[in-house]
Amino acid sequence: MPIDLADIDPRIVVRDQHGTEAPFSRGVMATSLLATGVLTDEAYRLASLVQARLLHHERHNIAVLDLVELTRLTLDEHAPDSNVARR
Repeated sequence: MPIDLADIDPRIVVRDQHGTEAPFSRGVMATSLLATGVLTDEAYRLASLVQARLLHHERHNIAVLDLVELTRLTLDEHAPDSNVARR
Protein backbone atom coordinates (compact mmCIF):
# COMPACT_ATOMS: atom_id res chain seq x y z
CA MET A 1 0.00 0.00 0.00
CA PRO A 2 1.60 3.32 -1.03
CA ILE A 3 1.90 6.05 1.59
CA ASP A 4 -0.58 8.87 1.12
CA LEU A 5 1.21 12.17 1.74
CA ALA A 6 -1.93 13.45 3.45
CA ASP A 7 -1.33 10.83 6.16
CA ILE A 8 2.15 12.14 7.03
CA ASP A 9 2.31 14.53 9.99
CA PRO A 10 5.60 16.46 9.94
CA ARG A 11 4.76 17.90 13.39
CA ILE A 12 5.55 14.51 14.94
CA VAL A 13 8.95 12.85 14.52
CA VAL A 14 9.43 9.16 15.37
CA ARG A 15 12.95 7.94 16.23
CA ASP A 16 13.94 4.29 15.84
CA GLN A 17 16.49 2.49 18.04
CA HIS A 18 19.31 3.64 15.73
CA GLY A 19 18.35 7.31 15.98
CA THR A 20 16.87 7.48 12.48
CA GLU A 21 13.99 9.91 12.38
CA ALA A 22 10.86 9.88 10.21
CA PRO A 23 7.62 11.86 10.32
CA PHE A 24 4.64 10.13 11.91
CA SER A 25 2.37 8.55 9.31
CA ARG A 26 -1.23 7.81 10.14
CA GLY A 27 -1.32 5.54 7.09
CA VAL A 28 1.66 3.46 8.26
CA MET A 29 0.11 3.25 11.74
CA ALA A 30 -3.24 2.18 10.27
CA THR A 31 -1.54 -0.44 8.09
CA SER A 32 0.21 -1.83 11.17
CA LEU A 33 -3.11 -1.97 13.01
CA LEU A 34 -4.68 -3.94 10.15
CA ALA A 35 -2.43 -6.83 11.18
CA THR A 36 -4.41 -7.03 14.44
CA GLY A 37 -7.55 -7.92 12.52
CA VAL A 38 -9.40 -4.61 12.72
CA LEU A 39 -11.16 -3.31 9.63
CA THR A 40 -9.63 -0.49 7.58
CA ASP A 41 -11.99 2.24 8.83
CA GLU A 42 -11.35 1.20 12.43
CA ALA A 43 -7.59 1.09 11.87
CA TYR A 44 -7.63 4.67 10.57
CA ARG A 45 -9.86 5.79 13.46
CA LEU A 46 -7.45 4.27 15.99
CA ALA A 47 -4.40 5.69 14.18
CA SER A 48 -6.05 9.12 14.26
CA LEU A 49 -6.59 8.75 18.01
CA VAL A 50 -2.89 7.97 18.50
CA GLN A 51 -1.97 10.99 16.39
CA ALA A 52 -4.37 13.24 18.35
CA ARG A 53 -2.99 11.97 21.66
CA LEU A 54 0.57 12.75 20.55
CA LEU A 55 -0.41 16.28 19.57
CA HIS A 56 -2.53 16.84 22.69
CA HIS A 57 0.38 15.87 24.94
CA GLU A 58 2.80 17.85 22.75
CA ARG A 59 4.84 14.74 21.96
CA HIS A 60 6.47 16.10 18.81
CA ASN A 61 9.51 13.84 19.03
CA ILE A 62 8.97 10.28 20.26
CA ALA A 63 11.02 7.09 20.37
CA VAL A 64 9.43 4.18 18.53
CA LEU A 65 9.18 2.10 21.74
CA ASP A 66 7.32 4.95 23.44
CA LEU A 67 5.02 5.15 20.43
CA VAL A 68 4.33 1.41 20.75
CA GLU A 69 3.39 1.89 24.42
CA LEU A 70 1.19 4.91 23.66
CA THR A 71 -0.50 2.92 20.90
CA ARG A 72 -1.11 0.00 23.28
CA LEU A 73 -2.72 2.34 25.82
CA THR A 74 -4.88 3.92 23.12
CA LEU A 75 -6.00 0.51 21.87
CA ASP A 76 -6.78 -0.65 25.42
CA GLU A 77 -9.06 2.37 25.82
CA HIS A 78 -10.64 2.66 22.36
CA ALA A 79 -10.45 -0.57 20.36
CA PRO A 80 -13.76 -2.39 19.95
CA ASP A 81 -12.12 -5.72 20.76
CA SER A 82 -10.17 -5.98 24.01
CA ASN A 83 -7.66 -8.33 22.36
CA VAL A 84 -6.52 -5.83 19.70
CA ALA A 85 -3.82 -4.29 21.92
CA ARG A 86 -2.47 -7.73 22.79
CA ARG A 87 -2.28 -8.74 19.13
